[in-house]
Formats: sequence, C-alpha cells, structure tokens
Amino acid sequence: MRATAAALAVALVAVSTPLRAEDEAAALLAKHQAYVGWQFGDGTITSLRTEGTYSRLGKDGQPEVTSTFTEIQRGVARRRDIETKRGSSVEGFTGSIFWRSDVNGFTLRVLGEQTKYLIAKSLLFDEATAQMPGIAQGTSTIDGKPYSIVRVGLKDQAFPIDLYIDPATGRYGRAVIDPGGRYETTFDALTYADALPGKKLIASWRFGKTAVERTKIQANAPVSDDDLHPPAQTAHWAFTNDQPIPIEVTDERIFVTAKINGVPGHFLFDTGAGGIFVSAKFSRAANLTPILSQVARGIGPFVSRQERVKAATLDIGGNVLHDVIMSASRDNGRDTSQEQFDGLLGCDFLAGAIVGVDLHKKTLSINDPGKTAPAAGSGFVVSPDLSSGTPVIPMRLNNTVDVLATLDSGDFMYVLFSPDLVSKYKLRFLVDPSSLASQLRIGGVGGEETGRCGQLGSLDVGPINYQGPPACELPTLHGREILVGFDFLKNFDLVFDYPDGQMVLYPHK
Repeated sequence: MRATAAALAVALVAVSTPLRAEDEAAALLAKHQAYVGWQFGDGTITSLRTEGTYSRLGKDGQPEVTSTFTEIQRGVARRRDIETKRGSSVEGFTGSIFWRSDVNGFTLRVLGEQTKYLIAKSLLFDEATAQMPGIAQGTSTIDGKPYSIVRVGLKDQAFPIDLYIDPATGRYGRAVIDPGGRYETTFDALTYADALPGKKLIASWRFGKTAVERTKIQANAPVSDDDLHPPAQTAHWAFTNDQPIPIEVTDERIFVTAKINGVPGHFLFDTGAGGIFVSAKFSRAANLTPILSQVARGIGPFVSRQERVKAATLDIGGNVLHDVIMSASRDNGRDTSQEQFDGLLGCDFLAGAIVGVDLHKKTLSINDPGKTAPAAGSGFVVSPDLSSGTPVIPMRLNNTVDVLATLDSGDFMYVLFSPDLVSKYKLRFLVDPSSLASQLRIGGVGGEETGRCGQLGSLDVGPINYQGPPACELPTLHGREILVGFDFLKNFDLVFDYPDGQMVLYPHK
C-alpha cells in the first residue's frame, strides 16, 4: 500500500497558477481532512469490509433496492461482489490490475481510459484526495448552499476530480470525476458515518438516478489474500485439438459449427456479444434448463427478455467447454441480413482460450492459453478494454476526434456511431439523400430502428488507416460511442488472446 501511494504521489500534477489559488485549495483540503479525521495511507484504516445497497426511484417516487453489494479492501486492493435478482457480478483491483469476472468465472482485465475513472473513484471514496495538490476553481451552490470548488488530479493515471467543499466544515457535498469529459460522473455525498470513532467515510451518495448506501462498515477487519482473489472459474476447457477447424466466411459474417449438449448448430462469431447466446428454438432442442430470467441490451431501442441457461458441453472441433452458462432468447435468432443462425459465440467463448481466425483459409483454431502464446510477427497488437465483455480500443475518427470503438464482428458491414459524436464534436458525415442507402433499418438484440447512413472520412488505429468507411448514425447504442464492424475486420487474420488482454491483427496483402 505504501509503495503504491508513494508511486502515485510522484505523479501528482502541480499546475502553474497563481499561488493564492493553490493556497486556498490547500486550506480547503486540510479542512476536509480535519473533518473526516484521517487520510489514506496514514495507518488509521488499513482494511475495510462494507455491505450496502443500490437503489433507484420506484414508480411511487420512493427508493427501491435493486441490488446489494459486499466490498473487501486492504490498502488499494479490493474486491466487490454485487447481487441482483437476475444474477451476480464481481470486480476488483489487485493493486496494479483492474479486473471483472462474469457468470462463468472468466476473469478479464480492465484497460484503457476506464482505469482512469476507476482510480479517480477510488481516490475519492478512500479519502486520498485531501493529500493531493489542488487548484481552487471558484464557487457554486447545491440546493442553495455555497460550496468552494477544488480540482485535484493525477497526471496520466486518473481523471481530474472537482471537489465541492463546504468552506465552513470541510465536508464534501459533491464530486465530479472527469468534468467535461466522456466519463464525467457526478457523485452527491448524502451522509457520512464513522468507520472508527472520529474517522469518517462517505456512507451514502447518489449518481444519476442511482443511490448507494453503505449499511455496514467494519474497519481494520482481517482481510486475507484469498478474500481478494477473483472467484473460481466454473466453466472450463478441455483442449484436445490444436489443428485448424473449418468455418464459413461470407462477405458479411463468420459462422462456426458447434455442438451444445451434443446438438449441432450454426453460430455467428460475434465479438460484440458479451457472452454466448442461443435462440429459443435451439435451447429447446438442446434441452437447456433455465436458471433465471434476465434482460439484455444491444442495438435497438428495447431490452431483450432472455433466460440464463446452463449447458453441460459446448464442443467446437473436439475442443470442449464444460459447464458453461449462456443466455437463451425467447425469440428465434434472425437478423436484418436475413441469415438464419442458432446463436452467437461471444465473450465466454473467447475468454478462456486463445482463438485464431484465418479468414483467408477459412479456419479457426482454439488453443490452451497456458501452453500457447500468439506470435505478433507482422501483426499489429492492441490491448482492448474488455470490461464490458466486448473489445473496445481507442481510434481516431476523421483525423480529429479520439473515440472508443467497439470491434464488433457481428455488425455485418457499417460503422455505427452515436448521435452524440455529431452534436459534441461537430462530426462531418457525408450523406446522399437521393441514395436508397441513406436510410436503413438496422437490427440487433433490442429490435430494429432506422439509421441515417452515409460515409465517414477515416478511422485510424496505430498504423492502420480505414478510409471512407460506410457508416450509420444510430439513436440507440447504449453508451457506446462507435461500433466498427466486419467490413473493417475482414481485412485481417485475427488472434484473440483475451486471457492476456490482447488482440493481434494480421493485415491481408
């Protein structure tokens, strides 16, 4: 803990501003430290065990508990388990790597800008902000009460935080992470509580329509290494065939033949899917027993009602994934390209193996990550953020706008982007109103909607330049900025090394 805190301290940014702004900020931060009675790393609180709830406003205007959580911390390391009526999720931080585990126990690294948000959030709720250099940013009011604003930050490691400090008491009334940025999040501190006598923590807060409350706080409780580990992996591979397996490659899709519980099916290889999905018809044929009901979001304006099911085996070319939890639709699988398929092979297919896709030879390989490492060679290596279960990488749009792009092999052709890019960045987007392709019906998990379609200038990642991609502005992408589909990916042979948080793209000549 001390080593990590010292490393972060070295990276603290001192912005060149008038001295009085720094002095004013230092005085306000010192008052906050006196208010809470401690600061991170001073030896007062070395571990925490907390329990709590997430709530949203119900139809009657009253808070309705939607999920519960338990969180274990020791120094900077932590693990949080979240339970909802529709399942559970687990996430954590080792002290150097953020991670998340899914329902099958596959643990994936969280990379990219998402880590800057998570570090900033930890600094806020672990009471590490008062020891950081700050700059006074003026004043504002919350519910008629005046607050002084201090901005703190860590160079290249965390997003800045605007702290709204009560000048009389030092209490934080609000904190805004990444003010003005794509990850901007406002936390309103509702109450504080003692973790130890005279040592306070934020006990309840609100962000958006969600309220969070720590209902139990236990400081300096024993926390072992095992307590902080990710959950055990429940699904497991038996690797018996390292030879290429034939697949079907069309101009718009990759299809894989697989057997689930011994029943053969025709499945879409879909990196944009956060798990493995099967149609209702195939679920019945494979005798998949429902575990619980759930909903899913994807392209389209609606949520998809689904069931979580468990399969004894998923067999692809003799390699078998055992005891895998997947999702079953309540409708038969059919998309807007009018191609029939029995389901989607997404994150849980890729999460525990090294999967190679040779589009030229139309083959797929599945290898044991403990025995195989992809050779980059002439390929381009990217480290995607997999926190959503889909690969997200930074790309530059039209040589001017930095975007976070989801690589989605299930998107049959077009680049799909959010209207926010047009309004926020004044995106140039060429549309020919006389073309029949200027308005297209595009479908996904959430149904169909009409997209305004045309052409973008370019998309770039590293040395790869994607010129003039066909693109559609789609109203509903559920927080994703841009999807880059098969029209881009079909120019490469691909290796998915999710266990090591990497992808390798080998350009075709």
